[in-house]
Formats: sequence, structure tokens, C-alpha cells
Amino acid sequence: MSNVRLRDIAEKLGVSVTTVSRALAGYNDVAPGTRQLVLQTAREMGYYPNLTARHLQRRRTDTIGLVVDVTGPRFSDPLFSELLAGVGNQAAREGFDLFVATTLPNTEDELQAYRRLVRGRRVDGIIVVRTRVADRRVQFLLDHQFPFITFGRSTLADHLSWVDVDGEQGVRLVVERLIAAGHRHIAMLQPDLPFMFALFRERGYRHALQAHGLTVEQGWIVHQPLTEDGGYQGMRRLLQLPVPPTAVVASNDQMAIGAIRASEICLLPALSLEGYSTCEIRKYR
Repeated sequence: MSNVRLRDIAEKLGVSVTTVSRALAGYNDVAPGTRQLVLQTAREMGYYPNLTARHLQRRRTDTIGLVVDVTGPRFSDPLFSELLAGVGNQAAREGFDLFVATTLPNTEDELQAYRRLVRGRRVDGIIVVRTRVADRRVQFLLDHQFPFITFGRSTLADHLSWVDVDGEQGVRLVVERLIAAGHRHIAMLQPDLPFMFALFRERGYRHALQAHGLTVEQGWIVHQPLTEDGGYQGMRRLLQLPVPPTAVVASNDQMAIGAIRASEICLLPALSLEGYSTCEIRKYR
């Protein structure tokens, strides 16, 4: 471990400790030539900054928080794997660390995880994933005026910073493709929690059917956990209907896999849109 101090660099260059400190921090009141000399000397001497001291001085952690909702027995949702890879890589490029915690969704433990991050000042900002109707996480962060951004829209405030996909249009395209293939009995597997994305996707589903003069039959929208087992149980319910559907739209790939497993007469997913799958059913008569 290097024991090189700012004072050691300053003495070698014949400048003040303040000059060395400000050069390493990137302040523009240090001449470019001096800054480059300080940086080069620091590297040659094996200097490594005391991040804890720097964070205390700047009152920043240079860390972004991300609390992942784990609905299954293990961390298996591919959405979060892709999200972690994307956020983690970009954070690293910007010089930030990523703090990841996992909890069950919509529980007191989940809210407690946010309390620890905010009240303990462990992170500088938080990314909220899979927003919900009347989301307690979003409300908590708003009440504490803590920096955050959401992956998904929210009904709690108009001025939030958010990123989202057009799930409504995506599902309309999915349903229209199935209708073009001759299907008239199309069901939908939806999550059992009030996720915002589910509202938009169901809206797209209904609008597409209505545009073609089709109705949503009773029992064709089934709510289950966003897991493989949830899709399995939901498909079993659909196949037991007096008039079962001929095609199913699943809210994510995990549910689609479960739906496929529930019936040996189900084809592989016909279409996948950002974690959105369809499954066409062939009934043997």
C-alpha cells in the first residue's frame, strides 16, 4: 500500500500542498502545465487518493444506489441483469460506483432499504426501477428531496425525471401481429402488482382488440407474479377456460417460459419486445 502523501508530491515539485490538491481535483485555477506535472509526478510516485477523506470533504460518495426487486427464489430476471450491466458500465465510465441491494417488492423491508440509503447518505442518488401506482418509494424520495430518477413513469408528480419504453405501442404491435395471423381469442398474462408498465401494456392490448372489433373475454386477463411459475399457473388457468384463447401475450419472458412449460402444445415465443413475449397455442382436437 502506497504511503505517498500530498506533502511528498509538493516537496518534490517545490509547490504548495494546496496547489497539488487542487491540481489533482481538476480545479481550473491551476495552470495546465502545472496540473499535468502534478498528475505525472503523482503517477510516478504511486500516489493514490484517500477516497474516504475526499468524500467527507466534498460531502459526496460518488456512488449511485439501485434497489432490485427480487420476486423469484433467486436473482433470475434477465431485465435486471441487462439493467445492472448498462448502469454499472456507464457509472464506471463517469467515475461512480454502483451500490446494489435486493429486496422483495412492495414490502416494509424494501422501504427500509431506501431509508438506509437516504438517511445514511450512502449514495448520491437512486435509480428506482419498475415504478408502481402510488409508489411508496417515489413518495419517500420526494418527501426527503433526495435525488433520484425512475425507470418507468409515475402518477405522483409531473416534474419527475424518468426513462421508459413505449409499452403501449409495443403491445399493440404484438396483438396486431397475432390478429394478422388469424387469432381472435387472445389472452394476456399480467403481473399481480400494480406496476405502471402493466397499465400501459394492457391499454395497448385493449386498444388493439377494439380497433379490430374484438372484445376482451372474461377471464382472459390473468394476474400472476412476474416469474416463470407465475406464467405457468396463469397459463393453466387459461387452458381450463370453457373456450381457451388461441394466443397469449405475456408481460415478460419469465412468464412466457412458464406459459410454454404449462402446455406441451404451446410453441416457442413468437415475438419478444423488450422483455415482452407472445405465445401461440395450437390445440389438438
